[in-house]
Amino acid sequence: MDLDLLLSTALSAVTLAAYVHTLCPGTPGGDAGELLQVALELGIAHPPGYPLWTMMAHGFSRLPLRNTTAAWRVNLSSAVYGALAAGTLSLGVGSWSGSPWAGVAAGGAFAFSPLVWEYSVQCEVFALNNLLCAAMLLALLRFDARRTVGRAGAGAFAVGLALSNQ
Repeated sequence: MDLDLLLSTALSAVTLAAYVHTLCPGTPGGDAGELLQVALELGIAHPPGYPLWTMMAHGFSRLPLRNTTAAWRVNLSSAVYGALAAGTLSLGVGSWSGSPWAGVAAGGAFAFSPLVWEYSVQCEVFALNNLLCAAMLLALLRFDARRTVGRAGAGAFAVGLALSNQ
């Protein structure tokens, strides 16, 4: 395992631990109540509907975790997406800059900025959007480094997923 991947994975793990420690135990205000209900019933949220988020949040709501509520489990999905977004951003910045530590600094600054943290510990669509944007950035950087059909396909796949989220 190279240093970029090791540090990015460690950043994701630390970020996830911090997010889970501060995870909202119930349903916060804003759109969270609607989104939680949509996730539980596989319904349709206000436009654009967030189909990818809805299906993934529904999966998290069904996790067999003892002594947790459905709201906590859906909030957990945001924490996982947010932590993965930080690690993916770290990996991208580290490979682009040539410094894995610069990647960790960028990913960490992103993960622990107040607004990103707020939306990574509650039932919201933004953490998944952050992950998909980071995945598109990483795919673009990888494709730019070595132009192959597989890397182009990975980028197209990331774009397709992003379009199904927002």
